[in-house]
Amino acid sequence: MKLVAVIGIPHTYHGEVVKACVVLRENANVSTAELDAHCASSLAEYKRPRHIEIRAQLPTSAVGKVLYRVLREEHASAQTPVVKG
Repeated sequence: MKLVAVIGIPHTYHGEVVKACVVLRENANVSTAELDAHCASSLAEYKRPRHIEIRAQLPTSAVGKVLYRVLREEHASAQTPVVKG
């Protein structure tokens, strides 16, 4: 992985659940299932991302910091329904 950002997304029961946005290194070939398996072996259940999105790039500021606000706005504007269960 080259870069990862983690945000909270709305959930009907829990309020929010974890979503990981991942940018892979060049020529990396990893699926979301493989990333999920790695997280399951390395993280406690409550820390594990429930959603993993592989992206080409993350929104960053002029100094290179990840703009988490923009990620949340992109998720909200994608008309993604609130996660249930």
